[in-house]
Amino acid sequence: MEFAQKSINSFISELSEATAIPGGGAVASLNGALAASLVIMVAGITLKGLAKKKTTSPDEEYQKQQNISQLNEIMSQAKELEKKLLSGIDEDVTAYEIVVNAYKLPKNTEKEIEDRSQAILKALKIATLVPLQNAEMALKVRELVDIILKIGKRATLSDSMVAHLNSDAAIKGALANVEINLNDITDDDFKKDINARVENIKAKLINN
Repeated sequence: MEFAQKSINSFISELSEATAIPGGGAVASLNGALAASLVIMVAGITLKGLAKKKTTSPDEEYQKQQNISQLNEIMSQAKELEKKLLSGIDEDVTAYEIVVNAYKLPKNTEKEIEDRSQAILKALKIATLVPLQNAEMALKVRELVDIILKIGKRATLSDSMVAHLNSDAAIKGALANVEINLNDITDDDFKKDINARVENIKAKLINN
């Protein structure tokens, strides 16, 4: 089921149903994609303004070209992140379904119990990694937002602020899913690695 391809009305309708999918993880990823889209929009509007700007000296022209180059790079990165975060919506849904199916496995014999336990562990790891990757991508969007807040056209300031809030929600929402799933994982080495990545994201979020 590709939720990322649905219309806004259809997605919201299914989101409001009394079912587990799509859920908070999918919405977190969507927030990241929306923030990336706003970055693309602001960069595009700013580029249009720069294209019309007249320069009166070689230094001004040089600075103009530098800004154009930076904005084009921001747009390129934001488009890639937008695409990945949209994919992250369905990846989150799929990860949840894998967990549900693992818990449904039979547990009538010792072998079935062991197989089920291993399947659940594997599924929980997937369900932890997916939102973690989405959080890391949303953090990259947030870093682009911080730049666009400084160099974007003044008329787009409120759009950049909304992008900032959306990227924040994307990161924090995804990390909430990571931490919940991590609680049920018994692999200490895996948990140590994930916790280190989570703390890295949180530290960058505080410093930006």
